[in-house]
Amino acid sequence: MISRLRIMQTAAAVAVLGATRADAQSRPIIEVACGASDSSGLPLYANDLGLYKKSGLDVNLTIVGNSSSILPSVAGGSYDVGVTNVGTFAVARDRGIPVRLFASGGVYSPSAPTALLLVPLDSPVRTAADLNGKTIAVNGLKADISMFETQAYLDKNGADSKTMKYVEVPFPEMGAALAQHRIDCAFVIEPFLTKAKPYARTFADPSTGIAPRFQTSAIFATEAWLNADPDRARRFATAIRATAQWANGHHRESAAILGRYAKLEPEVIGTMQRQEYAPTLDPVYIQPVLDTAFRYGLVHAPLSATDLIWTANGR
Repeated sequence: MISRLRIMQTAAAVAVLGATRADAQSRPIIEVACGASDSSGLPLYANDLGLYKKSGLDVNLTIVGNSSSILPSVAGGSYDVGVTNVGTFAVARDRGIPVRLFASGGVYSPSAPTALLLVPLDSPVRTAADLNGKTIAVNGLKADISMFETQAYLDKNGADSKTMKYVEVPFPEMGAALAQHRIDCAFVIEPFLTKAKPYARTFADPSTGIAPRFQTSAIFATEAWLNADPDRARRFATAIRATAQWANGHHRESAAILGRYAKLEPEVIGTMQRQEYAPTLDPVYIQPVLDTAFRYGLVHAPLSATDLIWTANGR
């Protein structure tokens, strides 16, 4: 979760870590932070494919267990580049954090959903309204796409999302929380969806509450890092674009790479739903997320997707 307090702390860190950021802008190795999930997979696949080296880049990858910590860490200069969900990014921009998207990530496709609402195997929940007054686990409170995406789906399908209690649970722990009936429902992404199958059943596809297709995750950096060396940023984005095109057509190979980073069992790798990736950032697919975030009060004013995307001319 990126709470309001954390965002205020991040803003303060940005103000006092100018020297740290100056070092980050000039260091030859690009420090990249991402989670070990399919939605964050492009930097992992690019690394194993050798596409950074082919682009003349030296990249050091760090796998971060708590993905909600990535954005403040990049903003504070601990990393140069990170992967985040678009909702979290929107909240940060709304609070004045000087970061921009510059390379693509996962997109929601109704034919291959990689995020679902799960309930315990013995749950009596059958309709959205059955969840009124219940406890729902999301990956972050008040600043994460998993929360407002869930709210949008439930309200669209006859429930009242305001009656529900939302709790923050890391994705890897959601299966156990469902099995132990500590929660009534959970927003879970792959590969944790597949890992939770022994304990839970699919209730709904919450992404339909936002749009038929939209950007779920993307790659970002601070404006200072991007503008310090636009050619470096362009080459990184080019490597990610090539990786997205490869990954969409090589599920078996990319699953093997993800399995090594995420330490997945072969049976999980072989059965999990795979992420679709957009080769480039398209404002059309980002805007529905921003509009939903505004509708549910996560951002204080409407945001333009075009304004969130960095281009080589320094925008």
